[in-house]
Amino acid sequence: MGRGMMALSCLTIRREIYLLASMTLPDYRDGLSAEDKGAVTLYLEEMQVGPADGNMDIEWQENCRGYYRHLEILEALRLECQEAAETYVTSLEKDIIAWLAIKPNNVQVTNVRTALSNM
Repeated sequence: MGRGMMALSCLTIRREIYLLASMTLPDYRDGLSAEDKGAVTLYLEEMQVGPADGNMDIEWQENCRGYYRHLEILEALRLECQEAAETYVTSLEKDIIAWLAIKPNNVQVTNVRTALSNM
C-alpha cells in the first residue's frame, strides 16, 4: 500500500470525503474542491463497477483503488497520528456496515473488513 498517497497530516487529510455518512450530507459536494469532486466521482464509479475479476482485484488492492483506498488512508494515519487512526477505524467500521446494506457481498468492502479484523 501507500504507492499513490503523498505525505499526509492528521490535520489536513481529507479522509471523510470517502465515507457514506459524509456523502449523504445535503451540502456535501459544495464544500469540495474540484480535485476532491473528481476523486469522489471516481471512487463512486469504482464502488459501482468493482474489479472485473480476482486478478484485477489484486491490482486494485495494490493501487488503492475503490474501497481499498481506505486502507491506504488508515496506513498513512497510523504513521502520523494513532488517535486519528483509531477514530478513522471506528468511522470505517460504520461505513462498512452501510455499504454492505446497499451492496451485500461487495468484494472490496468485504476484503477491507477482513483486513481491519486482521490488524
